[in-house]
Amino acid sequence: MSFEEEVEDEEEFLPPYPAYEDVEVEIWAVLGGAEVRISNLLKIGRGALIDLDRDISDTIDIFANGQRIALAEIVISDDKLAFRVTKVFKRNLLFNDFPLLNKMIN
Repeated sequence: MSFEEEVEDEEEFLPPYPAYEDVEVEIWAVLGGAEVRISNLLKIGRGALIDLDRDISDTIDIFANGQRIALAEIVISDDKLAFRVTKVFKRNLLFNDFPLLNKMIN
């Protein structure tokens, strides 16, 4: 089964489980990537621009502890960058590396 298999019903949520409700998870958004030669990287200074491999309208990848969990779009919220989730991948696959938690939710 592929991690990127979509949730059939996006309203499906995991039921509350006290064992992991308070566990913190690091989440980050990947806006795109770029290949830069080290010689050019060493010349980068304040105000330098590096073009990414995505357009402003493209979706961004959302990761949680190294696993791609969703796609999103960039939005502005209270003068800060934020993202709005547009697609979520199967949630139970998040727990593949945690056999005890996986047992609890399946």
